[in-house]
Amino acid sequence: MQKDRVSSLQTRNGLRFYQAAHLEATEHVIHTFSTRQGGVSPPPYHSLNLSLNTGDERVHVTRNREILTRAFGLLPSVLLTVNQNHGDDILIVGSSSPEDLSETSCDAMITDRPGIAIGVLTADCVPILLFDPDHQAVAAIHVGWKGTASDLPGKTITTMGEQFKTRPESLLAAVGPAIGSCCYEVDGPVHSTFSHLHDRWPKWARAVTPLHWMLNLSQANVDLLVDAGVRQENIVRINICTSCQEDLFYSHRRDGRNTGRQISFIMLKR
Repeated sequence: MQKDRVSSLQTRNGLRFYQAAHLEATEHVIHTFSTRQGGVSPPPYHSLNLSLNTGDERVHVTRNREILTRAFGLLPSVLLTVNQNHGDDILIVGSSSPEDLSETSCDAMITDRPGIAIGVLTADCVPILLFDPDHQAVAAIHVGWKGTASDLPGKTITTMGEQFKTRPESLLAAVGPAIGSCCYEVDGPVHSTFSHLHDRWPKWARAVTPLHWMLNLSQANVDLLVDAGVRQENIVRINICTSCQEDLFYSHRRDGRNTGRQISFIMLKR
């Protein structure tokens, strides 16, 4: 696996963002993993908060989405986000899908429609972007510990196969910044949710007390992608802890409810 094989932190029109090298190299998609820098939101949401569900004023979030999309030559209306609820529902965005999906509850979106940017909002959870270059389809996945335990990445890839004939070995996958095992302490109830993955738990989690562990969500989801058939050499992981990097990322674990959200989106070019 080629971990950390990513482009450097980039700046465009005042925005700072990351891109996965293999997705950046293709001529078929536009994608980004945003940071919190480059927007207009005041503290405690400073500055590029992209979520309408954090307490930040709508006018700020709307302006931030305009800043983000226009930096990539897009209209704000093409950026679609949903109501994420830490489940395992997967939305297929097709020609009949509504233009506003903000009330639709799911944690993964897939589409083969060019010109639609599907995005997930995070502040510690794992964002995953997928691109099928053979059948021109993409996915955006939001994965917390519940989505990891239920193998949402694997279910999303299965759905792409059913809908678009995607072959996992052809997928390009990018795993974005998320909270690291240095900062993500979990307890017994989380551990019990992973009971069916007991053989993996020692690799993903380090015990700090008899009933508390430091969980590596990012590594767990990389392994789930490999389990689903994605080639290791086709996976890029931006291995940066959102909780540690306060200047770059929002973190719910670090800041509590009064924090914003960064976005990870991918779009098939027209």
